[in-house]
This record gives sequence, structure tokens and C-alpha cells, in this order.
Amino acid sequence: MFLACAVATHTRGTVDVIDSWLPWVDKVLSAGLVKGYQEVNDDYPPLTVATMAAAVALGEQGPPAARLAESPTKVQIHLGGRDYVDPIFSIKLSLAIALLLTLFVFWWATRDYWGAMLMFAALFLNTVIDGYLDIYYAPLLLAAIEAFRAGRWGWFSLLFALACMFKWPPAIIGPFFAIHIIRAICQEMPDMKSRLQRLAAVAAPGAAVFGLILLVFGAAPIFHAIHLTLISKHHIYSGNALNFPWVIAYVQQALGQIPGLPLTEGESTVLALPKSAIAVMCIRLPFYAGFLTLLWRAWRQQRQTFVTTIQYALAGYLTYFMFNTGVHENHLFVAVLLALYLSAISRAPIEFTVWLIVMLNLNLYLFYGGDGTTLHHITRIRVPRTFFGHVDTTIIASVFNCAIYAFWAWPLLVGRGPGETASSGAAQ
Repeated sequence: MFLACAVATHTRGTVDVIDSWLPWVDKVLSAGLVKGYQEVNDDYPPLTVATMAAAVALGEQGPPAARLAESPTKVQIHLGGRDYVDPIFSIKLSLAIALLLTLFVFWWATRDYWGAMLMFAALFLNTVIDGYLDIYYAPLLLAAIEAFRAGRWGWFSLLFALACMFKWPPAIIGPFFAIHIIRAICQEMPDMKSRLQRLAAVAAPGAAVFGLILLVFGAAPIFHAIHLTLISKHHIYSGNALNFPWVIAYVQQALGQIPGLPLTEGESTVLALPKSAIAVMCIRLPFYAGFLTLLWRAWRQQRQTFVTTIQYALAGYLTYFMFNTGVHENHLFVAVLLALYLSAISRAPIEFTVWLIVMLNLNLYLFYGGDGTTLHHITRIRVPRTFFGHVDTTIIASVFNCAIYAFWAWPLLVGRGPGETASSGAAQ
């Protein structure tokens, strides 16, 4: 693992590293943490930007000449008014450390050594090679779920809120945990006053985290980031995610319904959503219907356990990935974490988890290859996604994704209840 991470930290990553991560770090190093984050003016919460800037600043220790001589890439990039020696390596190194920390938290929570090894294989391309930033919140999210399993809901609230302050995707599964907590409190406490006091005590640590972030960074940039995430920035069918909206976009391009945007050598491209709000609502309807149905089923289930809550949360997140618009290729990350954790603590069948791992990595590989680019690692020639010149492999993978999702999630959607294993009761 250490050798693989050491080699992969010297790859460049996807275009986001150059186009977004380094400019964000430049703003923070130039203007300071708070003002720099305000100047970033994007859809990310502040802690990810702060972590990258800290990684670059901490990586620049010692005389610049000596660091340049020791650098394998011999690259200097001007950030924050000075030259930094290979700041991409510093960011990649922080991602590798976060990955190893995630593996430790997973092993600590589950004592599943082979599960930790599988997690490393599952997340290596996403994290250390391509340079996606989801791994920053992964240790916190796993620790939060473990605290939830132990019934330490205050710690869950605190750690979960911290995870969301790195990136927003964990918030998607938050309602399922909230339903579990509300139901448990209502069953344990007879009167409304006691229930509200207990709920307030659980919510207080998370609210304190969010309030502190607002106090430090200001409310305007935080709510602007939320607005960009929910409404205005990702106005596309699919951001290279292998899901149902990606299929819709392909069909429209194949049928010539988008003037000036035909298929490119048989390949679909990222397509903007219609301007009509009604049309967008119709495209998102399967997501709204599926997600709300799962919330209702989770609330009405007869036997609520920790395992069933994780299963409903996983199904809800997959509904978001498969049917919502604006989803990106790396967003399957949370589902993989949940599935690996669920397999480790409930002895659930591993096949579904393996499918999620394969789909996450296939999604990344089809669009960014094995090193964060679309170029062959030796010839540096663009690798096409089609075969026979017309069939886009991403469409086949997307249809297969939707079919497997429907097969797995259907029992939960129709109210038959999650398929718990015989050992699930031990994980209540």
C-alpha cells in the first residue's frame, strides 16, 4: 500500500487538479484562509479548501533549492506570490494520508483486515491517482457511523457535521439517520417535552459545528456554496456519471434532438438540461419519487435496526446517483463506503459491494483512464470509448447500472423490508 501510494502521488490527476484545486489554493495562500475561501466562490464547503492549502504550505519546508533538487518532477508552480515546489505532490500526499487514515478507522470499527484491503483497492484510483477530494471526509464519516452504531448520537452529530463541511454528499444520507434517531427517541420517551430535549441534545454538536463554520467563514460564502450545489451550478443531465440521465442525454444526441451537439465519434457528451423548469422536474421525477418512497419506508418499517438504517441510507444514496441530474463520476464514493462497512459488520453478501466498487472504478476509467487522463499510458493517444465505431461503452455500463440498482433496491421501494442476514441482530 505504501509503495503504491508513493508512486501514485507523482501522477497529475484529473483536469480538476489544475483547473480548480491549484487556483483555490492560490487564493487561500494569497489572501488568507477566510478571505481566500470567500474568493474561491465555488460550491465546496471550506474545510476541503483549507486542507489543500495547509498541505501545500506544510509541504514547502526547507530551502527551495534543496526541495527542487529532491523533487522527482522538478516542477515549480507560482502560488500565493511565491514559487512552490510540486504543490500537486503535496496535495496528493495529503490524499494518500487521508486514505490510510480511512483504512485505519474502518479496521478499528470492524476489525475486518481483508475488508480494509478491499477498501484500499476500491478507492486507490479515485483518491491517489485521480486526485478526487472525497477521501478527506471519509475517516470522519466512518467514525460518525460507528458512533451511531454504538448509540453515541452526540458524537455522531458532531462527526457527521464535520464530514459535511468537507463536501456535501454525506448530507444526502443524513435524513435516514435522523429518522432512526427520531423513531428511537419517540419509542423510549413518553412525553413530548422529553423527546424535544433529547433531540435538541443530539442536534446540538452538529449545529455547533455548522455555527462555528458560519462564524469563521461568514454566512454568505457558505450559503452561496449550498445554492450552487442545489440549484445553479450543475444544470446538466449528468457530469460523466454512469446513470439514467446520462442515457437520456445520449438518446437525445443520437436522435439529433440537440441542434449542433451530435454524438462525437459515437460518444455522448455532457449535456445541459432544458431551460424549462417543468421539463427539469420531469427528468428528476424518478429521483424525487424513489428517494421520498425510501424515506417513507424507513419511517414505517416494522423492525428498525442499525443494519436496516444503513441499507435504507445506501438505497437512498444510490437513488440519488442513478436518477438525479448533475451527478458526477466520483459521486459513487459514499455508496462504496457504506457498502463496504455494511458487508463488514453484518456479514452481508459481498457481490453487491463488489459491483459498486467495479462501477466506481469503471466510471473513472472510461472517462479519465488509469492515470487521470483520457490518454493511453504509453502511446499518449486518446483511447476511444466506443467499439464498432458506434456503440458507446458508457451507455451499456449505465443501463447495466440501472438494472442492478432496480434489482437490489426494489424490495425496499415496495416495502418488503431490507434483506437482513442472520447475524444482523448483533449489529443493532
